[in-house]
Amino acid sequence: MILPNGGTAEDLLNHTLVKKYIAENAKSWYNYIKEERGREVDNGDIRLVIGFDKVSSWGIATFARSIEEQIRLEFKTVSSGQAAP
Repeated sequence: MILPNGGTAEDLLNHTLVKKYIAENAKSWYNYIKEERGREVDNGDIRLVIGFDKVSSWGIATFARSIEEQIRLEFKTVSSGQAAP
């Protein structure tokens, strides 16, 4: 992932309190999802977000197979509403 204009990140610092909160409430979260919302959920399916990254622009590229030679990617801006080439 490329962040051409940089960005800021914030992460939760006190993991001990969050772990305690999860231990005290996780069972009720699963019950709510299953009973009240009627959804199927397995142990480990619920995720708690403890951080975020803020950026004004970003780019990403993926490859289907490993490439042994060096590759250079150039990102260009696309006007809002236009599909990327």
